Amino acid sequence: MDENQEVFRHNGIHFTEKDIKGLINQISSKEVEGGEKTNRTGRFGTGFLTTHLLSRKSNIEGIIETDSLETFRFKFPLDRSGNTISELVPLVENAWTELHTSVERVNSNYNDEFGYNTSFTYQLHTKEQKEIASIGIRRSKRKSCNENFNNCGE
Repeated sequence: MDENQEVFRHNGIHFTEKDIKGLINQISSKEVEGGEKTNRTGRFGTGFLTTHLLSRKSNIEGIIETDSLETFRFKFPLDRSGNTISELVPLVENAWTELHTSVERVNSNYNDEFGYNTSFTYQLHTKEQKEIASIGIRRSKRKSCNENFNNCGE
């Protein structure tokens, strides 16, 4: 975390086209569409949509794997700062435009410079946002230590 943003990175499973649709259109990719059922669970179970409580503006970068198993790198801003549908619609349209502009095909055996294939960057502008992010980071580290290393000597 730096002064005005928090970056959450992981090297988990790739996004699907349905995941991207859910992120941009503000619906969970786990929702049932036309009778389709899913058992898909996010990589860390944090529920990305709930992180908008931290910041209404974020930047998303990642890898999408299509139904035909092609892989593409993408990035786009996600802005939920609107309070009405008429304010949100152009923000959603902009996210789609930025996504389509950024898409670049990559080999399935790509090697990312930092070893991460997904990055969420949250803009933190208020003292409250920064405090919430700091608390979340401490709790996440503590939980990770407890689950993965039994005792990290925090």
